Amino acid sequence: MCTDFILPSDKDNQTIISGRTMDFSESPESPYITDLVRVPAGITFTGGAPGGKGGIEIGKGHRWENQYGFIGVWMRPGTMAEDTGPTKMIFSDGLNTEGLSAAALWLSYSDYEQPGSPSQCLSIEFIVSYVLGTCATIDDVQEKLDKLTVWFPGKLEYLLPSHLSVHDSSGKSLVLEFVKGHKVYYNNTIGALANGPTFDVHATNFYYSYNSLTRADNNSDKYIQLTEDKGRYNITTPGNNGYQFEVLSSGMSGLPGDSSSPSRFTRTAKLRQCVPTTYDNQNGVQYALQVLGRVAVCEQEVLTYYGPNGKPADPRNTYNPTLWMVVRSHRDKILYYCTHLNHNLHAIQLYALDFSRGTSVCQIPMASNQWFIDSTSGLQ
Repeated sequence: MCTDFILPSDKDNQTIISGRTMDFSESPESPYITDLVRVPAGITFTGGAPGGKGGIEIGKGHRWENQYGFIGVWMRPGTMAEDTGPTKMIFSDGLNTEGLSAAALWLSYSDYEQPGSPSQCLSIEFIVSYVLGTCATIDDVQEKLDKLTVWFPGKLEYLLPSHLSVHDSSGKSLVLEFVKGHKVYYNNTIGALANGPTFDVHATNFYYSYNSLTRADNNSDKYIQLTEDKGRYNITTPGNNGYQFEVLSSGMSGLPGDSSSPSRFTRTAKLRQCVPTTYDNQNGVQYALQVLGRVAVCEQEVLTYYGPNGKPADPRNTYNPTLWMVVRSHRDKILYYCTHLNHNLHAIQLYALDFSRGTSVCQIPMASNQWFIDSTSGLQ
């Protein structure tokens, strides 16, 4: 479970803002550790080819040297060593020095391509690394990926069923899915993505069922009426029109509020329309956080079953809360982030870092001990 979006922007606006949630289950015995990794240009990666233990040989497959540096978000089980190295890290999100972002989101319906020549094989687990390291624009993404075979061992496909959301600094968005063994690209003019079903089904549901929702509803017979009687207010509602408990403001009335993927997709797609299209970087980031707050999943809100034969697995590790959120400023080259247990906003300014060839790879934990700011002294 995850949600990704890009804010609308006027053509003259100087800022492009996108964001995403990472909703995932974790075991209390081995919680995930999320690191932010600086990957400079000039690192050589391999895409993985069929063979070896588990059906994939990491050191083989398509070989590339990343042209652009990037900040990658790496989630690892607590039992995995932190010095794995960037060529073996599975990045789920990131932003590169050209202002292009890539995000992998869960899609259970994924059916990857069949591997061909090993030199053209790119395992799905390395697609974010490849896109961030070699692409500057949406056009680059499709042009370069069309030359490769994106695959994953068939017996392990259930482990990484993903689709890809990409945004660039021009404000364009692309969705890549794998359907019946083929790549399917979508120009994401809706500006939102969640999980299953596939993007075309989400888009159909959105346009036919919810596109008519508006930000304001001036139909006065839907509103509660207040009448004064001896200094006290009586609440009266319209007669037999089905709005006996309507609230005073009913804009976006009917917007789905649950945490299912279709509801999160629709809610995000409509809420992004409630944002001004002209904004500076600070306001844009705050608008993105408002949207993220409306699709974030509470700690024990969603229960996912991983047990055999449809039986519930151990409930201690089957909840799917939002673990972290990122906001990306594509033209200012800043990656903002916070976690589910610490909403203090942190920032990494890519323009202030050295991504040149030969510089070292380094990483920092996303978690922070400073979970609040004490303002008591200001009142003493």
